[in-house]
Amino acid sequence: MLMNFSYYIKKYFTSYLPVTRNLNSSTIRTYKNDMLCFIKYLIEININVDELQLKDISFSFIENYIKFLKDEKNNGAKTINLKLTILKSFFSYLSLETVDAIDVCEMVRKIKLLKPEVTIPSYLTAKEIECLLIQPIKLNNIKELAILTLLYDGALRVSELCNLKVENITLDSISKINVVKSKNNNFRIIPLNKQTTKILKKYIDEYNLNNNDFLFTNKYGKKYTQKGIAYILNKNYNLAKKYCNDNTMYNYKSHPHMLRHSKAIHLLESGIDLITIRDFLGHKHVSTTEIYARITDEKKAEILLKNTKKKPLKLKRRKKQRENLESWLRENY
Repeated sequence: MLMNFSYYIKKYFTSYLPVTRNLNSSTIRTYKNDMLCFIKYLIEININVDELQLKDISFSFIENYIKFLKDEKNNGAKTINLKLTILKSFFSYLSLETVDAIDVCEMVRKIKLLKPEVTIPSYLTAKEIECLLIQPIKLNNIKELAILTLLYDGALRVSELCNLKVENITLDSISKINVVKSKNNNFRIIPLNKQTTKILKKYIDEYNLNNNDFLFTNKYGKKYTQKGIAYILNKNYNLAKKYCNDNTMYNYKSHPHMLRHSKAIHLLESGIDLITIRDFLGHKHVSTTEIYARITDEKKAEILLKNTKKKPLKLKRRKKQRENLESWLRENY
């Protein structure tokens, strides 16, 4: 019995991803969202996805989909590659399940990912960092001052900050942080300057924290989430922007990783070599760190100009009832 496209999509999400590959629900949702994007595209070009037979799937579907993402949706190479990777995963699975679409499966698997564009990370100048850190001082908020100071001085990823415990920090003549839960599961030691040490000592004493306590917890006594840290940064960022009286400052959208980028740039500007910065940041490869060496005043101006341009108009999708497969994905994952 010949099974259609819809049958294998459902089997892919109900059996292959959660059982065979043992992926967690969060990852499956990511797969689902990108698959929905492809299905919505097929609907846009008047393909009935619930009746689509495997023998009718052509390689041009994928080629035109990539072109659609790039030209109509204005997606960058990184976003397109993520969606393409999930499609390649599905067609690889499909090639194991049936020979009905073996040719298109093989062609999709051989598609090369797009070369990612070089993006310049947003960062704050030393003056902007100073104005940012003044805001919690003015409000006498030692916790928020400690959070923002540590994010910047330690160039921490927000997940690393959330997982820090008091026992991970040494505050003496050679103050440091022992980061044990990093992105690459690498252990690294981060030195802290005297001002940061002073702030952390005052914060820990004021909150009477013990060694096994999380360093930063919310009003419910739970460790902060990444969203909670982003809220604290955004609040102080907006205050700094309001009171700095300089419209050339704070022109990026705030996010916690911005402080990590800022520290890397400032280390580079002070003459620290890339290898040392790589180890300080906990990057696996120096090529990741090299992006900071490319930032110049001309590049910053280029990015600012690009961000002020109007985004191209996007065609509105015709109003029509969602197809059953699209609804099934939304309802089940």
